[in-house]
Amino acid sequence: MAKNLSNLRAPKKANTGRKRVGRGMGSGMGKTSTRGHKGQGSRSGSHLMRGLKAARCRSTPLAKRGFTNIFRTEYTVVNLERIVEQMKA
Repeated sequence: MAKNLSNLRAPKKANTGRKRVGRGMGSGMGKTSTRGHKGQGSRSGSHLMRGLKAARCRSTPLAKRGFTNIFRTEYTVVNLERIVEQMKA
């Protein structure tokens, strides 16, 4: 079916307004404002890093224990003699 002005539609969720939290019980997002009860996520200023969950760390196998820096830079070992050989060839 060809698209023309008579059968155009807005994409899904294009006409939904933004979520206004903490504006009373009738809004459906009052009281705790979608944050739940207690816990780190319910506090102000809370920013949890994506992918890190304390509860999962306890149940990991021994090989995965400890801290893994997700911002690390990995280096590749380069042999200078091989570079010289490639320059000559």
